[in-house]
Amino acid sequence: MEMMPLLRGMGTCVPGLYNPEKRQTGGSVSARYCYSVFLRHLCLLHSSGLPTCYDSIGELGPGDTIGSSLMGLLLGADRVEALDVVRYANDARNARILADLVELLRERAPIPDEREFPEVYPRLPDYGFPSFLDDRILSAATNPERVASIEAALRGEPGGIGIHYYVPWQECWARASPGVALVISQAALEHVEDIEGVHRSLAAGLRIGGLVSHVIDFKSHDMTANWDGHLQYGNLTWRLVKGRRPYLLNRRPPADHLRAMQASGFEIVRTWRAIVPPTLPRSGLPPRFRAWSDEDRSTTTMVVVGRRIR
Repeated sequence: MEMMPLLRGMGTCVPGLYNPEKRQTGGSVSARYCYSVFLRHLCLLHSSGLPTCYDSIGELGPGDTIGSSLMGLLLGADRVEALDVVRYANDARNARILADLVELLRERAPIPDEREFPEVYPRLPDYGFPSFLDDRILSAATNPERVASIEAALRGEPGGIGIHYYVPWQECWARASPGVALVISQAALEHVEDIEGVHRSLAAGLRIGGLVSHVIDFKSHDMTANWDGHLQYGNLTWRLVKGRRPYLLNRRPPADHLRAMQASGFEIVRTWRAIVPPTLPRSGLPPRFRAWSDEDRSTTTMVVVGRRIR
């Protein structure tokens, strides 16, 4: 059993040593990352025969910035709702990201690919600037008046643009009728403990016919030497690994997410999986993981698009 994850988890229990709000979550501090993530989701939707323009967007687990939500506003949404469990993003950082996103759109920059962001999915057959974002859309996106309206919304000023940041989101998310049109998440759903409750909440916040586009990362997030090393720990030991962190990894299989989505009223429109052979023998796994299917045991990342039908 690897001991370093245990030691790090116990370290979070030392008074004064750990404060989740002073930590960064990763990629979304970069405008190029947010640009890449949002455009990949749009390309995925477009290739699935689904719309690419939405009047309202929810972002689950935005992290260090609400950069993906800002991309949604630039590209036509009038309302975004960022949903997180810890308040990481701040106004100054968001303002910088917004300015950089405007320049990337103005330049029609290609989508940063796996050479720049090797862990970002979905993968695309073509990383050129999307052709469905035409001159009319780009002219509106980079219009100084629209950018100024988004800047004003970031400062909390009333106007035609709505930016809502809910933390902790499940306790305070205003599920206003008719709900949002699209919810995206990028490597967030592997962290939530109650995935059934989360998928129900997402369904409740979507309008009927609304879409979700999720990228779920089932790897150990570099906690262990092997990509599936987080499955070596039993439930009691895992509590020590988690320590005082508000979230870590839920260690739920892909099939559980698909079942939870369908039970919550979603039709699964499309799925895709990155497959890598597992490194841990099934016989050596704790009992709760031995029943996973071979496909689930080999899934490092799953991309799923769903539509709320009830």
